[in-house]
Amino acid sequence: MQFECPQCHRAVIADEDERGQEVSCLACGAQVRVPEAEDEFSFQPPEVEAAPAASAGPDPYPQTEPASPAPDEAAKPARRLSVVRRANPLAAASLILGFAGLVALGGWVLLARSSDPLASSNRVILEMGFVLGASFIVWLSAVVTGFVAQGEIARSNGAQGGRLAAFLGGLLGLGCLVGMGMLAYTVVAAQIGMV
Repeated sequence: MQFECPQCHRAVIADEDERGQEVSCLACGAQVRVPEAEDEFSFQPPEVEAAPAASAGPDPYPQTEPASPAPDEAAKPARRLSVVRRANPLAAASLILGFAGLVALGGWVLLARSSDPLASSNRVILEMGFVLGASFIVWLSAVVTGFVAQGEIARSNGAQGGRLAAFLGGLLGLGCLVGMGMLAYTVVAAQIGMV
């Protein structure tokens, strides 16, 4: 059986055995009672008023009737639309920051290997300190933005995506921070002769 929702005036379809019970309207989600009698709230398409009688001359503004929906279309219950998920911008920023720090460190390593091996150790330590300091800031930013993005995605109730990018960005930043610490320890230890 089919009847009209009193909230949104859309068609609600129910089984005959549900008379007198409450069901949810698919269009608006309201709880509506299925009518006991067939004609109590039966669904009727909206009526269109008849045009007024024509006057002596042609009407300069003719009134046209709105197109009425096909009988099958009026009987269909409303469909729920799916939510479009947007990627969280902080998740992408976390991943980009993690890779940017990695590229900067890799570039420094390549340049250090191709430079003069007899270069002063003070210059190497100064360059390494600058690159590692900049990479530290970038990687720490990757970790922080990754964790913030994870929280925003969790609070969005499925409206935002990018959980994997946020996780990978934070993990890359954290891994690089640990790797940077080990590299700095090794280089400093080699410079002062501990290794």
